[in-house]
Amino acid sequence: MKSRKKLSLLVVAVLLLASISTTAVSHAATKKTDISKKKVSINVNESIKLTISKATGKTKVQWSTNNPKIAKITKKKTKGKNVYAIINGRKVGKAVVTAKIKNGKSVKVKKMTINVKAVNRKNNTTSDKQEETKNPVTPANEEKKTQTPDSNVKPTTTPSDDANNTSSKEDKTTEEGTTTEEGNTGKENTTIDLDNTIYPELSNDASDAVKGTKETITYPSTCIKENETVDIKANVYLPKGYNPSKKYPVIYYCHPIMSNADYCDHYIGCYWTAVGEGLAKEAIVVSANCAAGKESSGMGADEIKNYDNFLNDFKDCLKPYIDEHYPTLTDREHTAIYGFSMGGRVALHLGIALQDTFKYIGAASPWAGVVTGTEDDGFNDIDHVLFETSDFTLEDKYKNNTLIMIFQGTSDNVARTVPTVYHDTLEANGVPHVFLKKEGAGHVDVFTNFVRRVFK
Repeated sequence: MKSRKKLSLLVVAVLLLASISTTAVSHAATKKTDISKKKVSINVNESIKLTISKATGKTKVQWSTNNPKIAKITKKKTKGKNVYAIINGRKVGKAVVTAKIKNGKSVKVKKMTINVKAVNRKNNTTSDKQEETKNPVTPANEEKKTQTPDSNVKPTTTPSDDANNTSSKEDKTTEEGTTTEEGNTGKENTTIDLDNTIYPELSNDASDAVKGTKETITYPSTCIKENETVDIKANVYLPKGYNPSKKYPVIYYCHPIMSNADYCDHYIGCYWTAVGEGLAKEAIVVSANCAAGKESSGMGADEIKNYDNFLNDFKDCLKPYIDEHYPTLTDREHTAIYGFSMGGRVALHLGIALQDTFKYIGAASPWAGVVTGTEDDGFNDIDHVLFETSDFTLEDKYKNNTLIMIFQGTSDNVARTVPTVYHDTLEANGVPHVFLKKEGAGHVDVFTNFVRRVFK
């Protein structure tokens, strides 16, 4: 009897120890982090619990992953204060987990890159070599990454040479993901190439060898309707070989009137081709609805005011969203804005008003109403201008380290001679800029000419 009792106690003890051991292993295997972080690394067969701070009883979350073969959602809670998702690393690679968070009428989207690494069985450490072999990253200048940057090297005026100069400051910044943030402008490259050459526009029919990808997003805007949050569509164009662990400059593309964010589809190919040919630097391109979220269907004064409101939508909603959800270089040194026609008017408006944000400003055949003397656009009377003549200028600290490019076609019967007025005003105010005037050209977009000049 005593032997049976001892045997029973021994079995209970063994089961208890096994339970404690299993629990310890389980807790050790599952990390925990907030999805506000942009990226996290785990090993193959390891799990991580993603949580959301400041969740309430009304919080609802839609969890998703773009590659469940690499990072799979094995368990999730979608409602309440303790919403979470447990992600398991399945094989070496990178995947993006997205959480669409609803709190009442407010909607936010957060993304996290999950980097799943292999484990070296000999010492139980991550094998970077094995990971790199299975997931090669081959940006155009990766092979020169180890060169020591020289911040005193000035960019050349030859686009093809400059595109291959990987010892410049911005290349080190892009590769290693470190940057001089906004406010520290002392290290900015103050050399701006005021090249007035008009380069041939490239075809939008980009080859698969250089073609990037397009993502359509919605971002929450508080600038469209008073006391309401409205979801606005935008397109984000990512370069060939896009690497979420690398930081990129950003170009904001502004469409013409009676159009929308999809208009950039007609011109993004020429940019990808320029990058592929070494004529331009790679960047993330963002195209939003420049009528501040409203359908652009006319050319009246009220319609134009919607475009003017894009200033608020951009600085308060769009740019913060892009910088939070994509690996961007956020300082003015790496931020550009460009537009065609009404988009050119928008680019000049935002570029001058937010000159601490943009180092590069481009306007092709820009619409009327930016400065005094251009109110009559030939179609509708614009009842206001954006700047008085004396205000259409740059602060002294930005005059020699900002690129403003304006294009005028001599046969443009839409913008007519308005671009020349903008050029004359900048010249009178002592603002260095590039003015491209092409004989016989009409109302045209010259995106290739702009991208060849930025981030140099």
